[in-house]
Amino acid sequence: MLINHHESKDYISFNMTAVLSLDIMKVHMCFVLLNLAIAFVKGDYCDCKLSVGQQQSSYSSFSERLDSEEELLDSLEKRFKRLQDNNAFTLQRLGSSKSTTESLAETVYKLADTCREGHLRCLESGECIHALLGCDGILDCLDGSDEDPFSCINPWKPGIVTECIVPVGQTCFPDGGDVRLIGHIKKVVDSKWFPQVAKLQGEIQYFFNKTDGTQKTDAVNLYATYFTASGKFYTKWGNDEYDFKVEAETAYYYGSTRSYARIYNGANHKNLCGGCYFMPGNA
Repeated sequence: MLINHHESKDYISFNMTAVLSLDIMKVHMCFVLLNLAIAFVKGDYCDCKLSVGQQQSSYSSFSERLDSEEELLDSLEKRFKRLQDNNAFTLQRLGSSKSTTESLAETVYKLADTCREGHLRCLESGECIHALLGCDGILDCLDGSDEDPFSCINPWKPGIVTECIVPVGQTCFPDGGDVRLIGHIKKVVDSKWFPQVAKLQGEIQYFFNKTDGTQKTDAVNLYATYFTASGKFYTKWGNDEYDFKVEAETAYYYGSTRSYARIYNGANHKNLCGGCYFMPGNA
C-alpha cells in the first residue's frame, strides 16, 4: 500500500501527538503520587476516625482531673470545718475559764477587803484610801491600782439597758411574786469638780403578776450617783405608788461578773425588801 507524502505527514503528526499525550499523563500521575508521598511523610494525612478517638480520650482525661480536684477540695473543706469546730470549742472553754477566774478574783478581793465604809482597798499593795481619791488622776496606792485605766472607766452611758429579776419572797411589791426590772439609762452628767463621780438619770420598768393573776406593768424614775473607783452607786427609784432606795456595786470585772443591788423600801436604808443580780444588757 502506497502512502502519499501528505498522508505520511498526517500519520506521523498523529503518532507524535498520541505519544506526547501519554507522556504528559505519566508526568501528571507521577506528580500526584509524589504529592501524596510528601503529605504522608509530613503527617498532613489524617484518619478521621483516629482523630475523633483522640479527642474523646483528651476530654475523658480532663474530666477525670476535674473529678480528682473536686475530691481534693471536698477533703480540704472537711478538714477546715473540723479545725474551725475544734477552735470554737477551745475558745469557748477559754472564755469560760476567763469568766470563772474573774469571778473568783472578785470574791477574793471582797473577802480580803478590810477597809472601813467609804474607803477603797488597793488591789495589790493592800492599803486603804478614801473612795474619792480613786480615779482622780493622782496616784495614791503604792501599786497604782487607784488610777488603773481599766477600773477608772464609767460603764454607764446613755442608752445602756440593764435587767434583773427580784426573786419570790421580796416585799418591795407586796402583791406580786418575782418581779422583772429593766433599767434604762437616759442621761449621764459628769461632776465638774470630781471627775470620779457621775450622776445618772433614767427609769426602771417593772413587770410582775399579781396574786389575782393579772399582770402589772409600770415604771419608776431613776436618779443615781455613781462612784467610778469603787463601782458603787446610790439610787432613788420612785413614782406616786412606790419609793425605793437602792445601793448597788458594779463588779470590778463588770463585763463577765454580775453585780448586785439591794433594794430598800422607804426614805432610808433600813427596810431591806429585796435584791437582785444585774449586768448591763448592751454594755
